[in-house]
Amino acid sequence: MLPDRVLEEHLDDGIKGLVLDLNRIPDVNTRTTCEGHVWRDYPNWPTKDGWVYFVKPNSDYLWLIQIIGGFCKDFCYFDLDGPEHYLVFNFIPYSLFTIKGRFESHEDGNLFDRLSEEEREAYYKRADARKIELLRGWSELDGRVVEGIRKNITKDVKSLPFRSFSLVLCK
Repeated sequence: MLPDRVLEEHLDDGIKGLVLDLNRIPDVNTRTTCEGHVWRDYPNWPTKDGWVYFVKPNSDYLWLIQIIGGFCKDFCYFDLDGPEHYLVFNFIPYSLFTIKGRFESHEDGNLFDRLSEEEREAYYKRADARKIELLRGWSELDGRVVEGIRKNITKDVKSLPFRSFSLVLCK
């Protein structure tokens, strides 16, 4: 369930459907998500890959892990991993920086400021293409999750709540 403190309007549009549908599955709780971004006005960190971080469902929902695992095999630029109690489903980070014919990651320092204007534009072109792949992937996975819900829980997916509300008692 999506916690009541998380407002729908704060979810990134490109991943909102997937986040809401994952949270419709009992015992699945997303913790943090991001559709992925390309920022032209933030040179120290011009791109961010997307992710979905959620609590591992109990064994009744292993079908979900199988769906995501199958998706990752079909779309090799996504990965599923995480610590014992959480799963991190993410867009596999890779270097978009090319300097003098070799790839470097942004962890190697602020390489972006060393790029020429032409190299920066080439970087943005690659990042924009990657963002299209990423959004297409989130949409495809959402379709598979919805189909999994229909097969394993209910045909009326939209009838399942995706939000938990705290019960407030007034005196």
